[in-house]
Amino acid sequence: MAYLRLSGLPPTESMLATARENLGLNNPLWRQYLDWLTSALQADMGQSYVTGNSALHEILYYLPATIELTMWAMAATIFISVPLGIAAALHKDRWPDHLTRIFAFSAVSMPSFWLGFLLVLLFSRHLDILPAMGRGGPEFLVLPVLTLSFMSMGINIRLVRASMLEHMHSRSVTYARSRGLKRWRIIGQHVLRNALIPVLTSLSMHFGELLGGAVIVENIFNWPGVGRYVVSAIYNHDYPVIQTFTLVTTFIFVIVNLITDVLYARIDPRIRLGEAR
Repeated sequence: MAYLRLSGLPPTESMLATARENLGLNNPLWRQYLDWLTSALQADMGQSYVTGNSALHEILYYLPATIELTMWAMAATIFISVPLGIAAALHKDRWPDHLTRIFAFSAVSMPSFWLGFLLVLLFSRHLDILPAMGRGGPEFLVLPVLTLSFMSMGINIRLVRASMLEHMHSRSVTYARSRGLKRWRIIGQHVLRNALIPVLTSLSMHFGELLGGAVIVENIFNWPGVGRYVVSAIYNHDYPVIQTFTLVTTFIFVIVNLITDVLYARIDPRIRLGEAR
């Protein structure tokens, strides 16, 4: 019924009756759910109350911009947090470790929307070196990617550090040292590779968090993605669009976790897919 309200005119009883009939609201709840489930299994998520177009097509139209932002944020999380976590573990209780602790604590404690406003104020308003809004070249990605990935960086730094320290005292490392292997080879083959299992799990969870966090970041930087579109759908009570967004993001999250499970077997030879334990 939201599209009746959006017209700005008070709906009449006949209009309400027609809307209930068209939307199937006169049917029992079990029949409404069954009809919706049947349509959803056929990739028919209904029509947007605002535009009248397919809700799934609307989401898929805006989704590439959000995926671009999320993938860059994930890349920033990996290429910044993993080296910093390794450096913190290799220099435990020294100044690199202390600096990464401060960075990780600040990243976890700072809300993303506040960080976004600070970055816009500094780099766009005062320094005028980066654009604050819109989508375009690489310069448009810097501020939203940093805002979106900042918290994930802090969490992942501490996880990499803890996982590295745990495996640096394992038996395989002790045997490798007794064999006279070089330190960089021990770190790369016996410590880092084993330490990546919990890190990989964390990264797969971070992908879902980044995808959901894009809703806030896209509105701050006026990024034309699905998150910004869904916020407008919430304001307009466009329920088919909201339902479709929820299902699509859930499907993406499940696929990412499935890929993560497959990568486990590639990283750790002890893990074999399809074998009973």
